[in-house]
Amino acid sequence: MKKIIITLLVLALSVSVLALAGCGGSDSGDGDSPEKVVEQFMKSTVAEDADAVYDLLSEADQAEVTDKEELVAGSADAIDSYTVGKATISGDEARVPSTIVLTDLDSTLEFDVVLVKEGGAWKISLEGTGASMDDAFDKIFEDMDLEDLEVSE
Repeated sequence: MKKIIITLLVLALSVSVLALAGCGGSDSGDGDSPEKVVEQFMKSTVAEDADAVYDLLSEADQAEVTDKEELVAGSADAIDSYTVGKATISGDEARVPSTIVLTDLDSTLEFDVVLVKEGGAWKISLEGTGASMDDAFDKIFEDMDLEDLEVSE
């Protein structure tokens, strides 16, 4: 149980850091679809490639980042797999339904990655994404019976 709680806290902290830092970037590749940007974001997050993740964040979010490494710290151990769905685009905002399977839990986070269009390129918005992930975490904690979890050290 201790390992599961630590994993959840690390993932929640990573999401909080991302939400505070914001998402977006300048080198996602003009013309890439929101789905391609989210796929690259997820791939880079799991690979703990802080520079690549940073480059995919919105300018506003990049301005808030004080330590790029905090954006991805612990992600490789916490995330087992992910999926990226089909975007819904409304003007200069897109929402891409995504899932993350957590390594140490029998749980899946289902949330929307929110993107904004900047200079013709789609960038991750951590503020919107963070709010969606918070709702996903709330659902996991509601569904989780902590007394039934085994302690693994």
